[in-house]
Amino acid sequence: MPKKLSKKQKAATRAREQAGTQTQTRPPAAPGQLRQTSLSGFVKRDVSHEIAKPIRPKQRDNKAPRSQVMERPTPSQLYIQLASQTPQQLSAPRALLVVVDLNGTLLKRWKYSGTNKSTLRPHVHEFLDYVLANHKLMIWSSARPQNVNVMCTKLITPEQRQKLVTIWARDTLRLSPQAYDRKVQVYKQLSWIWNDSSVQAANPHQKEMWSQSNTVLIDDSIDKAASEPHNLVEVEEFEAHDRQIQSDTYLLEVKAYLQTLSLQGDVSAYMRSQPFKHSSASQLSSRTAAGTDHVIFND
Repeated sequence: MPKKLSKKQKAATRAREQAGTQTQTRPPAAPGQLRQTSLSGFVKRDVSHEIAKPIRPKQRDNKAPRSQVMERPTPSQLYIQLASQTPQQLSAPRALLVVVDLNGTLLKRWKYSGTNKSTLRPHVHEFLDYVLANHKLMIWSSARPQNVNVMCTKLITPEQRQKLVTIWARDTLRLSPQAYDRKVQVYKQLSWIWNDSSVQAANPHQKEMWSQSNTVLIDDSIDKAASEPHNLVEVEEFEAHDRQIQSDTYLLEVKAYLQTLSLQGDVSAYMRSQPFKHSSASQLSSRTAAGTDHVIFND
């Protein structure tokens, strides 16, 4: 005779029978559907068939624009007024203050880790020889002072360096300590030069001051000349690719343009009406030498 079950045992038996009936009547869960486990009753998702999608990293933009941390300067009303005058030609040439950028203008500095390799722009020595012999040369670079010193050592001789008016680097651009170490847009305001007594002392004309009438900035960035746009000779950035190595004539053309400017009473007035324009290599074929003086230096 079977043993009688207590009330608790009967309740447990009914619960097991009900659970077994639900398990038998429920169809198997399809992949990705919800299902109920037989132990805890918790609902969870079957993800055994799914493949995790790869997360694509964001690509870095190597040509990202420089951060704008300084207000862009604008030409003064007096500057515009003087540059708007009719150009007047002089009877004899005079010395100009020629302010030249380094990287991208006179040479290409390769920023490899642990190296100070540089490639000089074609005709750079001929250009520098002309400027040093006929004008006053100042170097103004936005690079750090130590890098400027390295570039100058490879570009000019110690004797030529003695003839420079001065060398200005990143520490003259009036940047905040935070901006100094960042890739930011900088400006070369020529008024800073004109207000510098040591620069003015280098003027060979005793009765004349360096000003917009006799100063020329040579740079590969038009933005840097925002405050004095009619004193800029903008050249193509020198990146030392094959075309430039083989046929770049910018410095020869700038040399010829400076010869014209030396006969102007106010270079800003002439440059406003007759800005520098690049000529094709074929137009200067008769002036280019068979060999160019581009050189690659290594430390």
